Amino acid sequence: MESPNWNLYRYRLLFKHPLSMLGRMIRDRRGLILQIKDDDGVSGEGEIAPLEGVHLESLDQAEEQVRCFMDGRRTDFKLYPSVRFGVEMAWNLFNSNRQGNHSRYLNSLSSLPVNALITVDETDMCGVVQRIREGGFQAVKIKAGEQSVERDIERIHRLRSYLSTSTALRIDANRRWSLEQAEKFAEGVRGAEIDYCEEPLANMDQLKNFYQISGMPLALDASLWESGGQEVIPWSSIKTLVLKPSRLGGWNSCQRWVSMAKQHQVGVTFSSCLESGLGLSWISLMNLEMVSPPSPAGLDTFEAFSQDLAEPPFGLEKGFFHIPEQWPRFEMKSSKLIASGRIQRFLGETELHIP
Repeated sequence: MESPNWNLYRYRLLFKHPLSMLGRMIRDRRGLILQIKDDDGVSGEGEIAPLEGVHLESLDQAEEQVRCFMDGRRTDFKLYPSVRFGVEMAWNLFNSNRQGNHSRYLNSLSSLPVNALITVDETDMCGVVQRIREGGFQAVKIKAGEQSVERDIERIHRLRSYLSTSTALRIDANRRWSLEQAEKFAEGVRGAEIDYCEEPLANMDQLKNFYQISGMPLALDASLWESGGQEVIPWSSIKTLVLKPSRLGGWNSCQRWVSMAKQHQVGVTFSSCLESGLGLSWISLMNLEMVSPPSPAGLDTFEAFSQDLAEPPFGLEKGFFHIPEQWPRFEMKSSKLIASGRIQRFLGETELHIP
C-alpha cells in the first residue's frame, strides 16, 4: 500500500452555556482532528484536544508535535498523551475502515451505559431528576467542592430523595477538600448510599486515613497521572479508578491501569476530557473492549455542546451509547484545515496500539 496522506484540522465548538471547569469559565472547546486518508478516499480521524488544567501540553504544543511526528521531521521525542491518543485513534480507524469492519475491535457487548452529569447548582431539581429518569440513566455524578460543605450535603440528600435506590450516586470533589472538610461531608451524607466519592482530598497522602475514618468508597482520577505510578496508590482504600484516555496516553496506558485494577480487585470507569463526539465514540469503544461488564462511563459531557464534529452526532438511548455499525463521519464545518502531507514514517505496533 502506498503511504497514505494526513490532514490536520483545528476546530472550535461552542457550548450551549458557559461551563465552570477547574476554577474557570469556558465558553468553547478547541482542538485538533488528525485525518489519515488514502488515495481511494478511505479515512480515519483522531481527536487531539488537550484541556487546560488537565493536560500539561497546550494545544499549540500538541499541534507542533503532531506536525513533526507525521512528516517525519523528528523521531526522538515521546508523544504527549493527547497526541498519542489522537494519532492512535486515527491510525486504527483508518486501518479498520480500509478493511471494512471496525467491529473487529469489539467483544460481545456493543452498548455502553453512561452516567448523567450534574455540574451546576440545581435550582430546578425536579427538571434535573426528570431528565435523569426519562434518560434511563443507571448512575448520576454530581460535582461538589465549589460551594460550602453544608450546601453540598444538602444537595446530595435532596438529589438522593428523588432517585431510586437502584440509581448509583457518584460524587466528584476535584480535590477541593481538606481532610477535616471531607470528614464533615462523609458524616453528613451517611445513609445517602454513595457509590463513590472521586478525588475528595487535596492531599492524596491522606486518602488512606480518610477511608479508615469514614468508610466512604473512594475513586481516583487525576492522582493516576500525578502519582508517578501504581506503587503509591492506596489500593485497599480505593473502590474505582476513573480513566481519562486522552490524559493517560491512549490504549496501552489504559490497558495497564485496567490490568492493575483487576489485580487489586478495583473497579474501572472510563471518562472524557470534554472531547467531541468523535473522541467520545473512540473512548466508548476502548471501554467496551477492556472492561466487561462496563460501569457507567463519564461521557455525558456531550450535552454541553451546541454542535458536534461527529455525523450523526454522539447521543444516548435510554442511558446507553450504542456503537454504530457505521463509524461516525467527520463533520468539517466547525473546523479548518491547517496542515497536510504524506506520511513519512511507519506507524506500527512498536509505537501504537494495533489490535
